[in-house]
Amino acid sequence: MPGPMAALYGATKAFLTNFATSLAAELRPDGIDVFVMHPSPVDTNFYSNDSVKSSSSMAFFKKTSSSPYSVAEDMLANIGRFGCVIRNQGYFAITLQFLLRIADIQFLSILFRDTIFMNGEYREMRKQQK
Repeated sequence: MPGPMAALYGATKAFLTNFATSLAAELRPDGIDVFVMHPSPVDTNFYSNDSVKSSSSMAFFKKTSSSPYSVAEDMLANIGRFGCVIRNQGYFAITLQFLLRIADIQFLSILFRDTIFMNGEYREMRKQQK
């Protein structure tokens, strides 16, 4: 999923998913289950960073975040469950998964590329970079 202003974060998540799904196939014959969790926003100290505090989108995610305990409970409930390699937990991860099923990644990439300039936080970030 395109992630303007969070390219490294998105790339890291994509790597972990690909890594886990590849390992799951390689290690299953040895009786080893590999599982990757896609949590929605989690209420952690991440949101105490000054640059995050000034972001309206981050404020929304903080307001709608899950507790770390609920994420851990969900993870433990799904580890080893038949057919579970990737677990989308919470509204945001489930919504993204649904979106990726109905919209082509190429279409979404072009949409994000051609509309990011309308995002106020993006415009502010570009001003600060100059």
